Amino acid sequence: MRRIVLIAAVALTGLAAVSVAGAAPTQTTTPVKVHVSPGTGGPRTTFKLNWRNPTDVGMVGTVQRSESVEVNGPHHAHCVASGEVTVPATAADQTVRMSLAAGRMSATGSKTWCTGTFHGAVLENEHFTCSPPHLCPELAIRPQTIANFTFKVRHRR
Repeated sequence: MRRIVLIAAVALTGLAAVSVAGAAPTQTTTPVKVHVSPGTGGPRTTFKLNWRNPTDVGMVGTVQRSESVEVNGPHHAHCVASGEVTVPATAADQTVRMSLAAGRMSATGSKTWCTGTFHGAVLENEHFTCSPPHLCPELAIRPQTIANFTFKVRHRR
């Protein structure tokens, strides 16, 4: 019994070492610049974002890397104050283009942004994938903010 436990421990340690060595996340040394167009809009404006992604998004070795865009703004009744969208798989150094429309980010069915300043972030998440799944090292990789941005929503007159 001891021998089986020892062999299993050595095998899992080796697997974890290979996974970690092959999946070292690329750290962004300089902040990624997100261009927001328009910088100021109305409650029904679709804001367009673009940035150059520093790393691959999707399967990278034994790591599944994903990104999301999160926005938060002032909370008022009957309008969208926050939301999140997933970034599609992209290659490193590829320009990512996304649109933020209030209607697509709403959990309540509202189609208009709340007025005020919104703060957004592009977040990168990573987790290990391997087969069979029970052999994966259970490591939590902290989400990394790779970019921040803002836009304003004003009443239309």
